[in-house]
Amino acid sequence: MPLVLEWTDLHGTGGSLSNRSKLLQQLIRPYEDFTEKKSKKLSEKLVIISRGPQERAINLGVSESRIVYIQGGADVEKIVPRPKNEVRKNLGLPLDKKIIAYTAGTHYNTDFFIKAINHIQKARKDVVLVTTGDVFENRHKEALFDPNRIIELGFLPYEKYTALLPCADVFVFPFTNSSLNTGRWPNKIGDYMAAGRPTVSNRTGDIVRLFDEHKIGFLASDNPGDFAAKTLELLANQKLSSEIGMRARQTAERHYDWRLLSKKLEACFIEVRKRHEINNEAQNLKTRYKSNE
Repeated sequence: MPLVLEWTDLHGTGGSLSNRSKLLQQLIRPYEDFTEKKSKKLSEKLVIISRGPQERAINLGVSESRIVYIQGGADVEKIVPRPKNEVRKNLGLPLDKKIIAYTAGTHYNTDFFIKAINHIQKARKDVVLVTTGDVFENRHKEALFDPNRIIELGFLPYEKYTALLPCADVFVFPFTNSSLNTGRWPNKIGDYMAAGRPTVSNRTGDIVRLFDEHKIGFLASDNPGDFAAKTLELLANQKLSSEIGMRARQTAERHYDWRLLSKKLEACFIEVRKRHEINNEAQNLKTRYKSNE
């Protein structure tokens, strides 16, 4: 039976394990490290989502010919650009504010992000942060310059989540340089592009090439002040933000549509299947030849 594996995130040492309690890290680390490394050598094809896992796989002895690089995509069918005020009216969000939006299933880089938001809140009183997904701990919200200027909507049904995204003026995505972040691809970036809005993030991992090639937003250093400055620049220049947002949507449609990426995955499966059919036929011929001797 042919085996195709995926490596979409780094889970062991240096990866998402670091986000767990120390006790859990001690219990899980040996298992995660062993299975994450050993299993990759068994696959006939290894589907990776970013260059970080690819480098790790090669260092483990996986040949490049077995590696298939497929990034996360964008749902361009259900997430579509819409007038901001129309979206805000439907969802009861403020019409007279600038909205920076952020989505997260799990928070990483929280201290960095809170510092950056503080710079933004101090610079402009008309900026509101709207988040979906995991809510911040109270200690993080209390550390904000103005805790009243954050609206946390929590985890939303997918239909409401997709309808919400175009409410933003700018998307913000803290993604500081770490082994955890270089070992993954943030699927939220596809959602942001599909919504047709610019994004501010950090110069980390595979998104550097995405931003450099397609100009879908600004990349900041790992300095909260720089992250804030680039966000404020987009908030202050509506014409530039609109142009970048249009490019982001075009990039999503042309390069990151899930339907396009699924064809790459399908081609991987077909290649593996055909190879096995050829090998099986060769083995059958060899068996018949021996039986006739």
